[in-house]
Amino acid sequence: MYFILLFSLIALVALISIPLALYAPPLVSLIVIVLLVVGLSFLHPARRISRVIRERQRVVQRKYRPAHANSAITLRPGDNLSPAEVSRLMSVLGLIPEDRSLIADLTATFLDLNRRGYLELSSGGGVQLLYADSLTIVLNRNKDTSKLFPHEQIFLRLLNKASGAANSVQPPALHEYAQHAPRRVQSMLDAFHTSVDRLLEKRKLFEHGKGFRSMVLTQRGEQAAALWSSYISNICEKPFLDSYRQSSTEQKDGFADDALRLLVDGASCGVCAKAASALQREYLFDPSEIWDEKQYFYSLSESRTAFSSDASGENYFFLPLYEFETALVEAQTF
Repeated sequence: MYFILLFSLIALVALISIPLALYAPPLVSLIVIVLLVVGLSFLHPARRISRVIRERQRVVQRKYRPAHANSAITLRPGDNLSPAEVSRLMSVLGLIPEDRSLIADLTATFLDLNRRGYLELSSGGGVQLLYADSLTIVLNRNKDTSKLFPHEQIFLRLLNKASGAANSVQPPALHEYAQHAPRRVQSMLDAFHTSVDRLLEKRKLFEHGKGFRSMVLTQRGEQAAALWSSYISNICEKPFLDSYRQSSTEQKDGFADDALRLLVDGASCGVCAKAASALQREYLFDPSEIWDEKQYFYSLSESRTAFSSDASGENYFFLPLYEFETALVEAQTF
């Protein structure tokens, strides 16, 4: 869309410039053409219009009355939604903090791929994991990705592009790649978001509304959103993990897996820090005993928290991914 708009503006400038050059006094035509080109370069109308179109295409309206869900729901809904889909549903409800709205689905997808072994984290060990320049994202290219959701495959492809010939990439390199190829990154992120919407439509949680590519939350979507809203609220207050037993290795592994999923679910709604705090408050455990150092949340037991917040304590970001998140937010607002 951006390039179509750009070429249209170039054609418009040419249509104005040619008659001016032929029929107007040379000085006047030169001044008008220079002002026109400088004005367009400064205003970037193609970029602005492209951004507005993308934002309008992602607006989802609510056709039915909000569904009511039991506030006592403690278990994860069994609809098998990916973290990005959960994030999309919660954004429709307006439940994601404003500073996380552009990045929650991407960060949650990253953490979920890390949870499932498609990505591994490498660092100098211990508290160093909390610093962006010590974190290395290792791509597990031997793992079969054919069964991943389309948006997850797009995310991995973005990391592969940024890593080049190497099998790993650091946040500064991701940031640099996004700066050097913003339109390419933007195109991949647009494809990521479009794939998430198509999945939700396939699940009949979204449907096409009136107007160009507009979407509507279905009644089934309202019910799913209500369930997830209640579940997310509970994991920030008093998370429940049915597999919490420390009497055997198998049960401990089950708790570790469920706890990881719970934290990823929190990340999908921009409240991962609250979920992590509630999890450790509810279940006294040492993260380094149940997770290995390749997992992001391994560092939760360190003296510095793996999260940061603003003065109000409401808005959280992930320190090791801060540069990467910044680059992706910039690319989406390009």
